[in-house]
Amino acid sequence: MTGPYIQIRGGDKLYLQNPSPWSISLEDIAHSLANQCRFTGHTSAFYSVAQHSVRVSEMAQDAGCNLATQRVALLHDASEYVLGDVSSPLKSLLPDYRNLEEVWWDALALRFLLLPEVPAIVKRFDERAVMQEVSAFVCEPDGDGWPEVAPEPDECLITPWAPRRAFEEFMSAARRLDVV
Repeated sequence: MTGPYIQIRGGDKLYLQNPSPWSISLEDIAHSLANQCRFTGHTSAFYSVAQHSVRVSEMAQDAGCNLATQRVALLHDASEYVLGDVSSPLKSLLPDYRNLEEVWWDALALRFLLLPEVPAIVKRFDERAVMQEVSAFVCEPDGDGWPEVAPEPDECLITPWAPRRAFEEFMSAARRLDVV
């Protein structure tokens, strides 16, 4: 393989434009997402992408979604283990990033037998989680550019996890959902 790649903690190279589904490791995803802070680090406390992902999967479970949808909810941001957690305003300026997200989603879907697209309901859970997290860790959303999903105050009482716990909780959720 050729082209731009990143080298991950075990030394493997992951090619950004041509991912091999069989080179994707759930443990590598959990490790990376557990160590990435949401909102490009502009939070009052460290809050990881892994914890966000677990919360979105729990929302899907609480809503009675099937296992396939819960799996997608857990892994909806999994491409960020390679591409990084880029803020939505910046993503809007980077069309190639959106294309890379799609390429990686296809590889992730093949590797973990996921739905080929993220269902609308998972996107709604993600928006709800974002609003709760912004209220808990960033600021009071002013409505400008934020999803129209006002959280209840008790939904914004989120205790952030340290990276090690975020890794363990993510892996536990994956085992519960039979993500292999």
